[in-house]
Amino acid sequence: MVVLLLSLALLPSPLSAFALRSSSPPLLYRPASAHPRSHGLRMNANSSPDGAALKGFLRGQKCLFDDAELRFGNIIYLLRGADSSQRYVYPLELETNKGLLPGEQAAQVIFDERDAALEEARKHVVDSYGLARDDGGVGQMISEDLGTFLRVLQYGIAAGIVHCMRREVLDYMTELYDEVGMDFAALSSGVRYLRDYFEKRMEAADFTAYAAPCFDRFLENIKLMAEYDPPAFVDVSGPAFVPDVWEEPAEDGTVPTPLLDPLTVDIDSIPEDQRESVLALREKMETSMINGAQVGVLTTV
Repeated sequence: MVVLLLSLALLPSPLSAFALRSSSPPLLYRPASAHPRSHGLRMNANSSPDGAALKGFLRGQKCLFDDAELRFGNIIYLLRGADSSQRYVYPLELETNKGLLPGEQAAQVIFDERDAALEEARKHVVDSYGLARDDGGVGQMISEDLGTFLRVLQYGIAAGIVHCMRREVLDYMTELYDEVGMDFAALSSGVRYLRDYFEKRMEAADFTAYAAPCFDRFLENIKLMAEYDPPAFVDVSGPAFVPDVWEEPAEDGTVPTPLLDPLTVDIDSIPEDQRESVLALREKMETSMINGAQVGVLTTV
């Protein structure tokens, strides 16, 4: 018990943890004037902390595959399982469920040709746009994402659904691509190369009915991604406040008042007639956090 209490004493308190987080608040959204598209292509995506954070967020939290149009529970289970494992649907799975997968033959071709198709598409993009493939830069990102896109397209083609990618996740990917200076023309070129590659290798009827609609829809989505204009929010790294919901100014020119964070705000920056209430709220919040920490220690012991 002594060892446990000592180890708990060495843990940072909620207040100290909050202070660490609040000492340098992150830039939540970029102002429009700092939009990366005006900066040109950056060759190394790792130079951007925001880009690295977005990559980690997408990898761990967001599923690109959209199964909203699927009608059969066992197919949803099959495709979700493949997506969770980040793999293609295997030939045996396609054969076993072909009665519920109208694009089974086309999906089989994608599985058989995936490595050769991606190798050619990646080389095409890298050579056409002068990108490096293995330095952690934009070229490597395109190479990796082409594999992800083809895998999800195989799901949609197999199931015969055109809308197989979540719009929300594509918007997040757009933010990532903007952050690292992605050239959307390069991405579109790679996807179009894959489309042409499989058109030459699939049965014409299968390609027209199942593959072409999926590729064409995704190319349309890339066009929308390139035209996407993210909203301009404020940088909260300065004054300690939480932006409220932004609204159009009223007729008298007033705007919504931002919510103050009593724990981090500079009291001297608060009007004198409001300081007492802010200090009282701060004391209550600190007391609540300390009591919560004490309860946690007692419960653990």
